[in-house]
Amino acid sequence: MEFRRMKLLSAISVMTLAMSATNAALLDVTPGGFSELYPPQVFYWLLGTHPQVAGGNFFDPDQPKLFTWSPYEPLGQANFTVARTSYTGAFVSWNLAGTDYGAQFVLVEGILYEANIYASDSWQDIYDSGFINNRSSLQAIIFYGPAQFCVQGGPMKTAIEKQRIKD
Repeated sequence: MEFRRMKLLSAISVMTLAMSATNAALLDVTPGGFSELYPPQVFYWLLGTHPQVAGGNFFDPDQPKLFTWSPYEPLGQANFTVARTSYTGAFVSWNLAGTDYGAQFVLVEGILYEANIYASDSWQDIYDSGFINNRSSLQAIIFYGPAQFCVQGGPMKTAIEKQRIKD
């Protein structure tokens, strides 16, 4: 009887985790990751076309889950959440309502120049969340998106208005 109960609890745990993972709204743009020594073209495209809106590092070896936000980015802890789930993974989320920003991509950097890029599958880029992984221990997580999003104007709103005029 105890074996059945443990088996049932285990099945419920697996289903809950699977449902959480399927609700996560981040798409792995570079499955399996890549070396920053020999990055794919999408890496250069991301750095050349999207500004950083938030980011930080895991610095302290005594507190490996402590994420230190960069003071050089326009947004940070008030709008983003980073919760390390393992040495190579984390859960990230953001709520950018009331800001002029959106977040479209997440760059995950690890030791030995290992990296991965995730994309938001949300059309509005204001709210999103999901699990991220890397091939090596996490060092930095950087969020990219179009600055001056569509809340109070900016290029995204302009693009939407141009599309409406065409239609």
